[in-house]
Order: sequence, then C-alpha cells, then structure tokens
Amino acid sequence: MLKEGLRTMVFPEGSVTFNLKLNGRRRYSHTLYLLDGGSAMIESPRGSSLEQLRKVANRWRESINRHAREAAEAAKAAGHAPGPEASDVPARLRILGELIPLKTGVAGAPFRTAALKDGAVVTSAAAPDEIKAALKTYYRARLEEEVVKRLAHFRPLVWRPWTAISYGSAKHCWGRCNARGHIRFSLTLLMLRPKEIDYIVAHELAHLRHLNHEPVFWAEVGRLMPDWFEQKTSIERTKLGAPWFMS
Repeated sequence: MLKEGLRTMVFPEGSVTFNLKLNGRRRYSHTLYLLDGGSAMIESPRGSSLEQLRKVANRWRESINRHAREAAEAAKAAGHAPGPEASDVPARLRILGELIPLKTGVAGAPFRTAALKDGAVVTSAAAPDEIKAALKTYYRARLEEEVVKRLAHFRPLVWRPWTAISYGSAKHCWGRCNARGHIRFSLTLLMLRPKEIDYIVAHELAHLRHLNHEPVFWAEVGRLMPDWFEQKTSIERTKLGAPWFMS
C-alpha cells in the first residue's frame, strides 16, 4: 500500500522527486501540482498501485525537474544564497495570477506581515517560519480586500444574504458555504487571476440558494456571472498548488 510523503523514483532516463498525497474522493485520476519554491506534488487515488504511480511519475518527470530547475535559477537571479534553513524559501510568489518577487530580511520592512514595494513583496522576517507567518498574514489581508470588493458587487444579486465571511488555510478547496450561510474562503484564492476569483466568489454565493451542484445550482451561478464556465475551465487547466507558506 502506498504511503504519503516525499518520494524519489529512479528511471533509466533519470530520477524525479515529489510529494505524494492520497485522495480517497478521487477514484481514477492522478493530478500534478507544481508548487511555489520548485517542489511538486502528485495527488493519487487512494488504493493506487506502485506501478501506476511509477507510470505517472515518469510521464511528468521532465515537467517536475524543469520546474525545480527554473525555481533554482530564479532564486539565484534574485540574489538568494540560501543556507540549509532557508533553502525552501521561494524567489517569487503567485498573487492575482502574477509571479511577484519575494524579498526577505529587508531592513525597515514589516516583520509580522509583508508589503508590496517597487513591484516586490518585502518583509524583514528572515527565518523560514517567520517568513511563513508574515506571508500568511499578508495573504489574508490582501484576499480580504479582494473578496470585499466582489461581495459589494454581488450583494444586490444574491438570493439571500450571507451570515459570515471567514478565511482559512484549506489547501485543496477554494471555498465552502454551509447551510447557515457562513462562507469560508481559502488563502489559496489569492493566487488566482482576478476574473477567476470573481467566479469562486459567485460559486460560493450561489450555494446560499442551492447547497449542491445540480443544474439549478449552475443556473444560479450563471445568473450571478454569465461567463463563469470560462473561468472555471481556466482554473481547472492551471492546476495550482497551495502557496509555499502553507506547506
């Protein structure tokens, strides 16, 4: 039986290293996530065989290794000289669909959070754990700004008002809405393009009327956002992983 965790597989053409996650809800498909910092994760159905995993890992081997090389080159170009403790700090962050340089240990920059300055996200935090905490705070504040704007836009259109909005660290779910009207968005949402965020917000607001994914639900999504399908397809095609600070 396969176990989750870091794996290295060796093939005649070369080796590949990735994190394995098992998903009991996905019966058939394997999914590759290229994560910030150059790492990769393969999500496989629980019950997959080692031979099945080897086949998909070999198929994605070059993509995974190319992603790691590009991240290392970007870190070098940005002037990072990471030591053992900071080796996983990414050179860039994905925010609103764009890759933004990350500069850490910057004198005079915020410590418990970060700020956007001269086209880069800067923080005075230097240790990886401190950087992660600062980025989590920064992402939450930026995401709240984005969500509040969209809630104001959709408010006149929703079937009934929401009761609460909150933010969390779910890695594999953009948002959730319960029967009480409490909507919770994941911080991963800030990685998406603006129009894609529009769709996720509309999707969760549609759940205020229909707590399912039946045709009437998608009709409600379409009422709120006519071009929703284009954005949904774009998100599924991109297959983003979670931000580095959530690793």
